[in-house]
Amino acid sequence: MLPDRKKNILEKMSRKNLAASLKIKKALADQRSQMSDLEGLLARIRELQAGSQEPFYDTPSQFRAARFYSSKLAEQLEMVANRIEFTQAEIDNLVAVTRQDSLKRQKIDRLIAEAKQLIHQYAERDADKKTTYSSALSRS
Repeated sequence: MLPDRKKNILEKMSRKNLAASLKIKKALADQRSQMSDLEGLLARIRELQAGSQEPFYDTPSQFRAARFYSSKLAEQLEMVANRIEFTQAEIDNLVAVTRQDSLKRQKIDRLIAEAKQLIHQYAERDADKKTTYSSALSRS
Protein backbone atom coordinates (compact mmCIF):
# COMPACT_ATOMS: atom_id res chain seq x y z
CA MET A 1 0.00 0.00 0.00
CA LEU A 2 1.28 3.43 -0.82
CA PRO A 3 2.43 5.39 2.22
CA ASP A 4 0.17 8.35 1.37
CA ARG A 5 -2.91 6.12 1.19
CA LYS A 6 -1.86 4.33 4.36
CA LYS A 7 -1.45 7.67 6.13
CA ASN A 8 -4.91 8.83 5.02
CA ILE A 9 -6.54 5.60 6.18
CA LEU A 10 -4.77 5.76 9.53
CA GLU A 11 -5.79 9.40 10.02
CA LYS A 12 -9.42 8.47 9.35
CA MET A 13 -9.13 5.62 11.86
CA SER A 14 -7.64 8.02 14.37
CA ARG A 15 -10.52 10.48 13.97
CA LYS A 16 -13.07 7.67 14.32
CA ASN A 17 -11.29 6.39 17.42
CA LEU A 18 -11.21 9.90 18.89
CA ALA A 19 -14.97 10.31 18.37
CA ALA A 20 -15.63 6.97 20.07
CA SER A 21 -13.27 7.94 22.88
CA LEU A 22 -15.17 11.16 23.49
CA LYS A 23 -18.43 9.22 23.78
CA ILE A 24 -16.83 6.85 26.27
CA LYS A 25 -15.43 9.72 28.32
CA LYS A 26 -18.88 11.34 28.45
CA ALA A 27 -20.44 8.05 29.56
CA LEU A 28 -17.72 7.70 32.20
CA ALA A 29 -18.41 11.20 33.52
CA ASP A 30 -22.14 10.42 33.65
CA GLN A 31 -21.50 7.18 35.55
CA ARG A 32 -19.24 8.93 38.03
CA SER A 33 -21.89 11.61 38.59
CA GLN A 34 -24.50 8.92 39.14
CA MET A 35 -22.14 7.16 41.56
CA SER A 36 -21.69 10.29 43.66
CA ASP A 37 -25.49 10.79 43.74
CA LEU A 38 -25.98 7.18 44.85
CA GLU A 39 -23.35 7.51 47.56
CA GLY A 40 -25.13 10.61 48.87
CA LEU A 41 -28.43 8.71 48.85
CA LEU A 42 -26.82 5.80 50.67
CA ALA A 43 -25.48 8.12 53.37
CA ARG A 44 -28.93 9.71 53.75
CA ILE A 45 -30.61 6.30 54.14
CA ARG A 46 -28.07 5.31 56.79
CA GLU A 47 -28.77 8.56 58.64
CA LEU A 48 -32.49 7.81 58.54
CA GLN A 49 -31.89 4.31 59.82
CA ALA A 50 -29.74 5.57 62.68
CA GLY A 51 -32.34 8.19 63.64
CA SER A 52 -35.34 5.85 63.48
CA GLN A 53 -34.37 3.44 66.22
CA GLU A 54 -36.40 4.03 69.35
CA PRO A 55 -36.39 1.14 71.82
CA PHE A 56 -39.64 2.15 73.60
CA TYR A 57 -43.06 2.34 71.99
CA ASP A 58 -46.31 3.37 73.65
CA THR A 59 -48.64 1.34 71.46
CA PRO A 60 -48.42 -1.71 69.23
CA SER A 61 -49.32 0.41 66.20
CA GLN A 62 -46.25 2.57 66.81
CA PHE A 63 -44.17 -0.59 66.97
CA ARG A 64 -45.68 -1.89 63.68
CA ALA A 65 -45.15 1.48 61.99
CA ALA A 66 -41.54 1.58 63.17
CA ARG A 67 -40.95 -1.99 61.92
CA PHE A 68 -42.55 -1.18 58.58
CA TYR A 69 -40.44 1.99 58.24
CA SER A 70 -37.33 0.07 59.25
CA SER A 71 -37.98 -2.70 56.72
CA LYS A 72 -38.57 -0.16 53.94
CA LEU A 73 -35.31 1.60 54.79
CA ALA A 74 -33.50 -1.75 54.73
CA GLU A 75 -34.97 -2.50 51.27
CA GLN A 76 -33.96 0.91 49.99
CA LEU A 77 -30.47 0.49 51.44
CA GLU A 78 -30.05 -2.87 49.71
CA MET A 79 -31.36 -1.49 46.41
CA VAL A 80 -29.02 1.52 46.52
CA ALA A 81 -26.07 -0.69 47.49
CA ASN A 82 -26.79 -2.95 44.50
CA ARG A 83 -27.04 0.05 42.18
CA ILE A 84 -23.72 1.33 43.51
CA GLU A 85 -22.13 -2.06 42.87
CA PHE A 86 -23.51 -2.14 39.31
CA THR A 87 -22.43 1.44 38.62
CA GLN A 88 -18.94 0.69 39.93
CA ALA A 89 -18.72 -2.30 37.58
CA GLU A 90 -19.76 -0.04 34.69
CA ILE A 91 -17.16 2.55 35.66
CA ASP A 92 -14.45 -0.12 35.83
CA ASN A 93 -15.49 -1.38 32.39
CA LEU A 94 -15.44 2.13 30.90
CA VAL A 95 -12.01 2.81 32.43
CA ALA A 96 -10.69 -0.39 30.82
CA VAL A 97 -12.18 0.57 27.45
CA THR A 98 -10.69 4.07 27.76
CA ARG A 99 -7.29 2.58 28.50
CA GLN A 100 -7.56 0.29 25.45
CA ASP A 101 -8.63 3.21 23.25
CA SER A 102 -5.67 5.22 24.48
CA LEU A 103 -3.26 2.43 23.60
CA LYS A 104 -4.92 2.01 20.22
CA ARG A 105 -4.70 5.74 19.55
CA GLN A 106 -1.01 5.77 20.49
CA LYS A 107 -0.34 2.91 18.10
CA ILE A 108 -2.23 4.62 15.28
CA ASP A 109 -0.35 7.87 15.93
CA ARG A 110 2.94 5.98 15.77
CA LEU A 111 1.90 4.35 12.48
CA ILE A 112 0.86 7.73 11.07
CA ALA A 113 4.26 9.16 11.98
CA GLU A 114 5.97 6.23 10.28
CA ALA A 115 3.82 6.71 7.16
CA LYS A 116 4.67 10.42 7.10
CA GLN A 117 8.34 9.54 7.40
CA LEU A 118 8.04 7.12 4.46
CA ILE A 119 6.30 9.79 2.39
CA HIS A 120 9.12 12.19 3.20
CA GLN A 121 11.73 9.56 2.25
CA TYR A 122 9.97 8.87 -1.06
CA ALA A 123 9.82 12.60 -1.79
CA GLU A 124 13.54 12.94 -1.05
CA ARG A 125 14.33 9.92 -3.22
CA ASP A 126 12.31 11.38 -6.11
CA ALA A 127 14.06 14.73 -5.69
CA ASP A 128 17.44 12.97 -5.70
CA LYS A 129 16.50 11.08 -8.86
CA LYS A 130 15.45 14.31 -10.58
CA THR A 131 18.65 16.13 -9.61
CA THR A 132 20.75 13.13 -10.65
CA TYR A 133 18.92 12.88 -13.98
CA SER A 134 19.14 16.62 -14.64
CA SER A 135 22.85 16.69 -13.77
CA ALA A 136 23.45 13.70 -16.04
CA LEU A 137 21.62 15.50 -18.86
CA SER A 138 23.62 18.67 -18.36
CA ARG A 139 26.92 16.75 -18.55
CA SER A 140 26.06 15.18 -21.88
